[in-house]
Amino acid sequence: MLGTIISAVAYGIVVVLSGNCFLLLQRNRGIYSNRMRLFLLIYVLVMFLFSTSSMIQSICTITLFIFRGGVGSPILTGYSAPVMLPLTIWGADGFMIWRCFVLYQDITRVPRILVIILLSLLSIISLGFGIMMFRSFGANLVGLTMVLVPISFSTLVNIILALLIVLRLIHHQRYIRKVLGADHGSPYSKVIAICVESSALIVIFSGVYTALVFQQANGSSIPFLLLPHICVISPLLIVYRVAKGRAMTTTLQPSEAVTAQIRFNNPTSNCSSENKEI
Repeated sequence: MLGTIISAVAYGIVVVLSGNCFLLLQRNRGIYSNRMRLFLLIYVLVMFLFSTSSMIQSICTITLFIFRGGVGSPILTGYSAPVMLPLTIWGADGFMIWRCFVLYQDITRVPRILVIILLSLLSIISLGFGIMMFRSFGANLVGLTMVLVPISFSTLVNIILALLIVLRLIHHQRYIRKVLGADHGSPYSKVIAICVESSALIVIFSGVYTALVFQQANGSSIPFLLLPHICVISPLLIVYRVAKGRAMTTTLQPSEAVTAQIRFNNPTSNCSSENKEI
């Protein structure tokens, strides 16, 4: 019951974030290309539907336990495993993997191949453990190995992806400051903070769940029920805060906009080359 109540609070945050993302992407059409804006709108909608489905499942679970004494579908009873959790993990991991591909596509050939191999490996790990979780939910086997191991590896994947993004942003920040001066790298600091904060949400809640499971505490179901919504909040925070920052640059003077825009160029490329945007 307590887990469902707290999940409802997290779902409220998802609703607010999703609404704000939709408003920013619809009202400020110039901040992204039409193709990118459409992709982000679809992504926000899909993640919102995943969170909504998880909330509906939690409500159905409580209803069954209250009015039917826990008798119902095996998916909705027992440990009340959130069946949307693997999908939300895939959505969050996929978003971070996509950002890594964009940020590292202009590096030299050998490092780029290594990054692609690493990202492909992380994608396979995330996909494989997500399928494992689906099978455990379908068989009503929410145990230490079938759920805790996939969640632990998802936490590791998020840490690695966040590190890759932060390291690339730090590289660009140092290059910009070296070329234009120390006053021209602040936008990268903001994006670094956004990435770290968003990834930290999943890492913290997954860590709390892992610790409670090992201690065999009854409260382990609370972070477990929260994880689907946390996995939605994490990428939506990035979408919202970056879109908001880009929208604000349209109101600046041209000289101010140069330092406020967040672009990722290859340091060895010409200034007129194609920009990579986050």
